[in-house]
Amino acid sequence: MAEILGTANRDVLNGDTDPLNLGDFIFGLAGDDSLQGGNGSDLLNGGEGDDLLSGGAELDYMGAISILAATPVVLPESGDDLLDGGSGSDALSGGDGNDQIFGGEDDDFMGEFTLNVSSAGATVLGADAGNDRYDGGVGADFIAGGTGNDGGTGGEGNDYIGETNFNLSITTPTETVTIRAITTDLDNDRYDGGEGDDNLSGGSGNDVLLGSNGNDLIGAYRLSFSVTLTTPAFSGTLAGAVSSTDLGDDVLDGGEGDDRIAGGAGNDRLFGGAGNDNLGEYAVSSDSIDLDLINSFTGISVPSFTFPPITGTESGNDILNGGDGNDSLTGGRGNDSLLGGTGNDRLIGANPALGGRAGRGEIDRMTGGSEQDTFILGQGAVYYNDGRAQNAGLEDYAIIRDLRITQGDRIQLAGRRADYRIEASPLRGVRGSAILLQRNQTEPELIAIVQGTRLSNFQQGFLFV
Repeated sequence: MAEILGTANRDVLNGDTDPLNLGDFIFGLAGDDSLQGGNGSDLLNGGEGDDLLSGGAELDYMGAISILAATPVVLPESGDDLLDGGSGSDALSGGDGNDQIFGGEDDDFMGEFTLNVSSAGATVLGADAGNDRYDGGVGADFIAGGTGNDGGTGGEGNDYIGETNFNLSITTPTETVTIRAITTDLDNDRYDGGEGDDNLSGGSGNDVLLGSNGNDLIGAYRLSFSVTLTTPAFSGTLAGAVSSTDLGDDVLDGGEGDDRIAGGAGNDRLFGGAGNDNLGEYAVSSDSIDLDLINSFTGISVPSFTFPPITGTESGNDILNGGDGNDSLTGGRGNDSLLGGTGNDRLIGANPALGGRAGRGEIDRMTGGSEQDTFILGQGAVYYNDGRAQNAGLEDYAIIRDLRITQGDRIQLAGRRADYRIEASPLRGVRGSAILLQRNQTEPELIAIVQGTRLSNFQQGFLFV
């Protein structure tokens, strides 16, 4: 093991290649430096300036580092850096500045954080800025962008990509490890999950998230979690709450595979692509993403992230496009447009979690596309019912544009057939057959207008639940 210290000038620093693979501590300090880790688990810090860091084989850490000793020595990390993890599982952090970070092979941890190393342990703090670009390469990667307009791709493997800052603190080998995540990113980011089953999460800005191949979970929501891991094993399951408070206007594209895509509170555009997708203002996930990360130095391990259900409370006027495959689209609050595309799709313009208030105050447009589609206007409660018996309900309703009964399309309503009636549209300039709720109504309540198909009764094309 060697400790290699650079100068304030441009340095080229290489770790040793000893057969014991003990690893090196390499510090570039100021200047535009080139650091190569060599054999073993290395710790590389470029310092100020535009640096090139390459970890080489084994488990490496490259990033902004504060060494805490009897007399603390702080090494600030700024500049536009290029970090390459090479083979092995790496932890890479560019620090402030516009950085390019490549994970290389194996499972990598990439983000905007600071690692404080001392005899007592380590602390990771997420606070760095800059417009950064990430490439996870092969392996299951964790990419946390931090502040700035960030982007990149997860590459092959099952990746987590998000705008989640976090704290990781380690005291002594006999005590506990605590991880805490916070999300405050307000910038406009663009991430591509690449191949594999990925989890992509945007911040509060206007983000573009692309799932590409694989079964992906894509959301404009943000993760908030904390966990205590008992040392010296440094292992456990990371679990916590998921909140969807994103305010940006996002573009979320699942690409190929069976994807789950959830928009936030802004005006979002969701595209399922090929595969059987679930698109909506909320999503339910109990899956785990297994990641073995940061195993260098003291053997820290974070093996699993578990995502509990996301509650659907978001607003915004969204566009949901299922694309190919059998998709489930849920608009949530706001005036949404749902396009089922090819396949047997299930379209819900409102947020079912709101019960009898679902659809209240909104006008949603639903187009099923080809094959057999189901348009949900009620499930346990009537959607688009303003709750006022004397009101005709002309301010909230659904528009169904391509009901093809002979093709197998269906409209689902809550209650009995006798609770409804069909008339011509009561709205000027909106033609079609109106579905009206007459049960417990002084004035029949408008629920939906069906265009393109003239309805006269409920004999065909309806399902009552």
